[in-house]
Amino acid sequence: MLLALSNTYPSKTTKGMSTRNKYTHVCIPANVYGLMDYLLYIDEETIKNHTHYFIGSEIPKEIAESLPNVTLFNTQKAGGIKLFIKQLKKIFLSIFSRIIYPELRTAKIYAQDHQPLAQILIQKRNYTLLPDSAYYKIILREGGLARKILSEKQHSLKGKIEKLLYGQLSINFWGLNNQCTEVLFIHDEKIKEYEGKKITVNTFNKLWQNSTPTKQQFIRQCFAIEDKDISDYSGADIVVLTQPFSDDGAITVAEQIDLYKNILEQYKEENIILKPHPRDKTDYSTLQRQYKCKIVKSHIPTELLALIGVNIKTAVTFFSSSVYIFNQYSKIIWLGTEDFPALKAQFGAMEAKIINPEKESYNNDFE
Repeated sequence: MLLALSNTYPSKTTKGMSTRNKYTHVCIPANVYGLMDYLLYIDEETIKNHTHYFIGSEIPKEIAESLPNVTLFNTQKAGGIKLFIKQLKKIFLSIFSRIIYPELRTAKIYAQDHQPLAQILIQKRNYTLLPDSAYYKIILREGGLARKILSEKQHSLKGKIEKLLYGQLSINFWGLNNQCTEVLFIHDEKIKEYEGKKITVNTFNKLWQNSTPTKQQFIRQCFAIEDKDISDYSGADIVVLTQPFSDDGAITVAEQIDLYKNILEQYKEENIILKPHPRDKTDYSTLQRQYKCKIVKSHIPTELLALIGVNIKTAVTFFSSSVYIFNQYSKIIWLGTEDFPALKAQFGAMEAKIINPEKESYNNDFE
């Protein structure tokens, strides 16, 4: 994944401060989940007026442009001459980023560090890791995709070159390095790789409830959530959370559609909403027509559906940890990978299970 410099959008200037001096925080999210976490964790004044957001193509442009003080980067894949040009721009950015963006030298950095953009901008600075999942144990489990990605990167020629050019962070991400000094948790987890780091734990519900009405409205506006969305999605019996299996190369698009068709077939008599993962580019319109299900805007984080009051009776997923935002009042059907060889080969073994809403804690499910 490669980077190209883009324009810095106009920034509001805090009274009595220069445009650059007002930045006390830097936010480098790799997806809408990380951006949502930052907006929930950090106080309203800071997210609106004292944060410089560095956003790649992984986050929809309409969301990125709704943020104050934002710089956009083209992080889409490229080939041929475009690949060569983007490699040169990556090197340029790594050399001159602290001159172009001096706040990178002093501001507190919050980032999802598995993204090349974050690795280049952070360089040797310390930073706080933004969550990429409600449960890190799912990401960091032995035999999982994250472990495979790290191992391949560390042993590849490309990884060795990037380490030389951009530093240790380019091959030791997900907080598995000495530069990551703090990790934000949504649940209290004991992970040996994070021993010695500061661990900050806050649930989404607590963060949302402690937010002012104006901050809640600001977050809704950032993700373009309208009142009509809430009324459209409320009252559904089933929510099915998709995952970007075909985008990750585990299966074909046709196989992906068949996977979710089989799930919808089981609940065809129910009122269903389908929530695509933000990276899932599959066209589910045929399933929408066949099963008369509503499709949630993919850029809306699943967690926000629950926080804004969308109540669901049952939530279904293969292994998306986002499903646990519904665990206070919904039955959770976790399909796992054991019965799906292609998914098991790519993502590791995970058993199927059903979790009833009366259960209060799910931390032990991933021991």
